[in-house]
Amino acid sequence: MGRNILSDTIETIRNEKFFSSYYNYYLGIFSMKYKRFDKAIMYLKKSSEGKLTRSESNYHLSLVYYYKGNYVKSKELLDPLIQQNPNNGKYHFLSGEIYLKNKNIKDAQNKYKEALDLGYSPEKVFYKLGYCSQELNDFNKALQYYEKSLRLNQNNPTVLNNMGLCYLKLGQLNKSLECLKIASKISPKDKKILRNLGLTLAKKNSFDEAVRIFKLLYLNGQRDIDILNNLGYCLLNIGEYNEALDYINLGLEREPDNEELLSNKIGCLYKCE
Repeated sequence: MGRNILSDTIETIRNEKFFSSYYNYYLGIFSMKYKRFDKAIMYLKKSSEGKLTRSESNYHLSLVYYYKGNYVKSKELLDPLIQQNPNNGKYHFLSGEIYLKNKNIKDAQNKYKEALDLGYSPEKVFYKLGYCSQELNDFNKALQYYEKSLRLNQNNPTVLNNMGLCYLKLGQLNKSLECLKIASKISPKDKKILRNLGLTLAKKNSFDEAVRIFKLLYLNGQRDIDILNNLGYCLLNIGEYNEALDYINLGLEREPDNEELLSNKIGCLYKCE
């Protein structure tokens, strides 16, 4: 009788620990999802004490520290997981992300390739490999990877935007414009896409269209030197000299020695004479 009570008590304790581990694990995931990172760390640390939830808890702890920008701590948690289970693609992918944040592009590439070999999310991995190649100024290689990613999701505006940038760097303006126009239709309010679209239009001497894009960005709070300079340059090229000077002078108030702004101002003043 006493032995049965003891066995039942031990089993109850085990079940409570089991429940508690999973309970804390899911609270940690929930907190991470809503960017309550400190709470997520607290719950996941508790969850990692359970044998059945330890690996996943430590993986998500690594992920939380990555989101918080603590890449050293993230890697410290992740490396043992890779040693324990080298065939888990998501571990290698996160390792690649950490290397990328630390600007170790070659190491990031190697990790992404390992993740790809293990079958982890090809669409994401091809995009990341494309991004790495782009960062290394290997635009043709980047385009090859982006094409592979795009085949798996034709409506990814980020991939299309980066393809547009690569084509722009290679001087293939028509292809650049094609990619960026598709991207802007999918994500019409994306400021990065609109900026690159404006730059490509300006390169193609489609100054009226470029002015429309840059003015839209300006009205939506994008008032940095590049936008002011591009507005001035495009307006200069369609004969709107006084309006061009307004934007150029705004830029020169911030950077009086900016050579591009000064050059465009000289051009405007010469045309105004």
